[in-house]
Amino acid sequence: MIKSGSALALGVFLLTGCHKNLEGERTETSSSATPISSAATSGELKAAANLVQAGALDEAAARLIKIRASASSFTPHEAAQFRETMATAYSRALEAAQKGDPKAQAAVQLLRVAGPK
Repeated sequence: MIKSGSALALGVFLLTGCHKNLEGERTETSSSATPISSAATSGELKAAANLVQAGALDEAAARLIKIRASASSFTPHEAAQFRETMATAYSRALEAAQKGDPKAQAAVQLLRVAGPK
């Protein structure tokens, strides 16, 4: 009886120890994946902002829509950067569309369809 109790205790101890290690590995894996995703999103946001500054409003609008669709979540900084870039793209596209720019008109339509989530 003592042997079976010891075996049971040993089994529980081993299972508990293994379970904690697996959780620790998952935590490390997910935390190391977050900065990569975040860095990619930040780079895409910067590229979209550069397109807005260059006047490629239709391309910027398409990229912003793609970023929002593909990013599962934003950091607070990325969310602020996304909103700022989206607002700038929209206001510049409206101004250019009023002057008759067909690419800007397309950008306005893209950004309106995308709308806020």
